[in-house]
Amino acid sequence: MALNARITTLDQACRDAISSKPPQKTRALALLRAKKMAEATLNDREGSEAQVRRTLDAIDAAAGQVEIVRAMSDGADVLKDLREQVGGVEGVQDVVEKAREEMDQVDEMTKVIVDDATMKTDENELDLELEKLEEEQQQREVQIALPEVPAGEFGMKQSHGQGNEAHHETVMTSLRLDDDSRAATSTTA
Repeated sequence: MALNARITTLDQACRDAISSKPPQKTRALALLRAKKMAEATLNDREGSEAQVRRTLDAIDAAAGQVEIVRAMSDGADVLKDLREQVGGVEGVQDVVEKAREEMDQVDEMTKVIVDDATMKTDENELDLELEKLEEEQQQREVQIALPEVPAGEFGMKQSHGQGNEAHHETVMTSLRLDDDSRAATSTTA
């Protein structure tokens, strides 16, 4: 900054020397030489400053490249360690093969469990269906064995078939309760 101000001052003084009456040529020439020297010095400093900036930029770039190379080197070392830990490609293939074998074993065990559960479910369904058939048969036998109650025997006039149904239902419920209690006794024994 000081050189720029000096150059401006020298330029103005040179102009003043030329424009004065009588013109001061010798003084203007000396001021002009001093101005040119100041401009040369300023140019040298600006060139040096530009060179320093380029050098600093190059240093920053080199430092960044060094960091990148170090990071790549560290990454390569980590990858190498990891590869050695798993045993390379062959180690990975062995692990994958073992995992497949274990998954196959688990699938087989699951199939056995599912098949067994399915068989148990089928047996349970068969037992329920058999019980239902037996109940239907007992109901038919009870219907056949019950005599019809004559109308008016209890002092009420009943049309044929009415009233018998309520009695029939009471008898059926009683029979079911007897069957349930026998089944419960045989299961606990």
